Amino acid sequence: GRAVGKQDQYIAAYGGVTCFEFDRDGSVRAEPLALAQQTLHELEDHLLLFFTGFSRSASDILKDQDQRTKSADTAMVENLHYVKELGLRSRAALEQGRPVVFGEIMHEHWERKRKRSSGMSNPQIDEWYELGRKHGAIGGKLVGAGGGGFLMFYAPETARVTLRAKGRRNERVSCRIETGRALVTAGLHPATGGAGGTACAGEMLLEALVACTGVTLNAVATALGKLVRIEERPGLF
Repeated sequence: GRAVGKQDQYIAAYGGVTCFEFDRDGSVRAEPLALAQQTLHELEDHLLLFFTGFSRSASDILKDQDQRTKSADTAMVENLHYVKELGLRSRAALEQGRPVVFGEIMHEHWERKRKRSSGMSNPQIDEWYELGRKHGAIGGKLVGAGGGGFLMFYAPETARVTLRAKGRRNERVSCRIETGRALVTAGLHPATGGAGGTACAGEMLLEALVACTGVTLNAVATALGKLVRIEERPGLF
């Protein structure tokens, strides 16, 4: 009964960069975007995510929007239709290999989103957003319903986006995009009768150790206020 959507549950289940169409009858169509590998790399390199330190209830933020939509409020309905078109434009920009245009659309989206509710932002978040833009970010927006949570920017490598809250060290979260990576299938090593097409216990253990090392390294770097970039290199092991 809460005034929230179901897109979060669907993207959590599907993952990757996916387009969803929600129909009036409740049905949902999911279609992964056809993105070039270079576009994925650019998104990973240039998307910056910062925690604002503000928490909020999505249902409280969206309650007014839901009521105004159901009452056919002209301004609200037109705003939502416009944002839907921005979504289609974003898909086209990404599939055409133009992530910078996607960044520009993010800014356009945020300007529209802020007009939906007085609780969508606050003076501190507005200040951080303008700081990011001043330091070279092409566009950005609050992720989710608004009012707090995470602030995301699209910024070129030459941009230095620095967000600091009073008395609190800024927290940056790196962006990693998964695109339907298959689950690892376990099996026996060929020397013990396996077919050789599956990962043996030793290989799975090695993958787990490498993953744990990366997580630990990032945790220590974050505590020390350092930024660490870990690159995967096929054939390293």
